[in-house]
Amino acid sequence: MNMVKLRLPWAWVAAATVSPVVLVTQSPPISADGGHTLLDNVGNVRSTLDKYGISLGLQSTDEVFGNPNGGRAQGATFDGQTALGLGIDLDKAIDLKGGIFNVGAFQNYGHGISASNIDNLSLVSNIEALSSARLYELWYQQSFFGGAVDVRLGQLGADEEFMITSYGAWFINNAFGWPTLPSVDLPAGGPSFPLATPGIRLRAKPAEPLSLLLAAFNGDPAGPGIGNPQRMPQAPCSA
Repeated sequence: MNMVKLRLPWAWVAAATVSPVVLVTQSPPISADGGHTLLDNVGNVRSTLDKYGISLGLQSTDEVFGNPNGGRAQGATFDGQTALGLGIDLDKAIDLKGGIFNVGAFQNYGHGISASNIDNLSLVSNIEALSSARLYELWYQQSFFGGAVDVRLGQLGADEEFMITSYGAWFINNAFGWPTLPSVDLPAGGPSFPLATPGIRLRAKPAEPLSLLLAAFNGDPAGPGIGNPQRMPQAPCSA
């Protein structure tokens, strides 16, 4: 099977990203000095919001894939995602030291080539999902002992911190963000994109560069039922 791919990403960011805040997608981080942003610091909006610890990011990614032969069907497909992330450094905002609030949502559109043309287990794209608008992550994080320990509580995606490497996010195949084995074995694919789930995560940093993470998640992010988990009425926070 031969395949042609083209990805066209761009991003708009209105405020500086707080470094611990994780936005929805697994794209390279946006620097606080305005690098990798389309609007830079237009009207001093980013720097003004940053004084209050507010980080607002909007990123859009469009993809065109072609499948010349093999698979279930041949042809080209188009899909994309618009992701919105809001992070608040509560130390700056309300003088709550070590507190971070984060919320991320996305809108998927188009038709992914894996579902439309190939029917493979490991999706070609790490943003492929059924067309929908979803609240993905919504969590609060509190750090202790000067940042040596922190606890995160809320709606979480395990793929944001577990089973991923620092350089894996540069590749677009879904397996680099959440391996195929848990996607197939766990109910509804596990607590990963596009279905985050209630959970709690504890992280300890006894010494650089060592970090220890322990987490507990809802075992089935879509709830009971038969069929595509993304179509289940129990799938959380879908619109």
